[in-house]
Amino acid sequence: MVSAPVAGTTYNWYDSATSTAILFTGATYVTGPISSPTVYFVSAVNGTGCTSLDRTQAQVSIQAAPAAPAIANAGTVQTCAGTSVTLSIANPQLGYTYNWYTDATGGSSVYTGTDFATPALTSGTTYYVDATNSTGCTSATRTAVNISVTNAPGAPTVSNTGTSVCPNNATTLTATSSDPGAVISWYSAATGGTALATGGSFTTPVLTANTTYYVGATNTASGCISTSRTPVTVTILQPLPAPVVAVSATTISSVTFAWSSITGATGYQVSLDNGTTFIDPGSGSLTYTVAGLNPGQSATLIVRAVGASGCELSANSAAATGTAQNPFGDGIFVPNAFTPNGDGKNDVEYVYGTSIKSLTFYVYNQWGEMIFKSDSKASGWDGTFKGTNQPVGVYVYYVQATMNDGKQIMKKGTITLLR
Repeated sequence: MVSAPVAGTTYNWYDSATSTAILFTGATYVTGPISSPTVYFVSAVNGTGCTSLDRTQAQVSIQAAPAAPAIANAGTVQTCAGTSVTLSIANPQLGYTYNWYTDATGGSSVYTGTDFATPALTSGTTYYVDATNSTGCTSATRTAVNISVTNAPGAPTVSNTGTSVCPNNATTLTATSSDPGAVISWYSAATGGTALATGGSFTTPVLTANTTYYVGATNTASGCISTSRTPVTVTILQPLPAPVVAVSATTISSVTFAWSSITGATGYQVSLDNGTTFIDPGSGSLTYTVAGLNPGQSATLIVRAVGASGCELSANSAAATGTAQNPFGDGIFVPNAFTPNGDGKNDVEYVYGTSIKSLTFYVYNQWGEMIFKSDSKASGWDGTFKGTNQPVGVYVYYVQATMNDGKQIMKKGTITLLR
């Protein structure tokens, strides 16, 4: 290149001081490839055709290109899926620039520097690096680094068993991995931290509050760790809410109670003695009938919900009270039929009344023979005479009663005995 070309002047380039073969005409001459030191000559020709007496020399010296750089972690680098690898130049040279590529030739560099941290990798990848010295010469080839990526084990699967526990108790959690070569580890955090335990099961300390643990897996052969941990929360069980009880139906001899369904309840218990004792009304039942009442007689019921664990037992419900119907008011009532067949229903013929102070109750057969007598409302005829069951048929009754207000009532009628 002519340092200060003059307008109107032609410049001719030669390979010797005396050669007549012009290599190039112009102020700037780009040579072909040069492998050894070379001298070129240039002359100037003005607009009148006069040529400079001497040719100016241009000395080209050769600078050696740097060798392809050596990599500290040469060969095939092993890593786990989802992780980054740092590739480093071995013995980097002062004044050299190192460029990293994804192609063996051409392309744009993805990083410049001696230590290249790759992005997180999910599959096998090859990177290439060359070196450029301070004179701008670049190594003729690029050094390749192969990265082999091993899949990490998936996050373990945790069983639901043991994930609920009563307060002040420990529990055992279990997990499995789809990777047969994996070791399961238990942590108190979603990332980082030291493992609390290793193995497929983990027994927690005594717990007083809901607690979340995290489970990861490590492949013992590759050392690869699952990219995520599976959370598992241990819930501290609490007492269930108390049911709300109300009277749903009444008859002259019964009161039926019903209560609200409680989420999480496995059953219910009822009490007829203000919570002193409880009985099971039947699996999943939401009603209970108090039978065998006299007309106008009251019954009180308390209910509590039962959970899968003892600590879920609810408090007692508020007491609910119901009263059997009393269709005959202040008078007396004698049913006109009964069925003394031992089935526990309507087996005894009673005299009913809520205001009876005293009474005498007679029963006669069809021949006029008295076969039953009672002086107590609590004592009724069971359909026998002298220990023998009486035949199906119609019987006559007679009642003499004194009411609480002193009123005398006499009543006569028939009773049909059925079996």
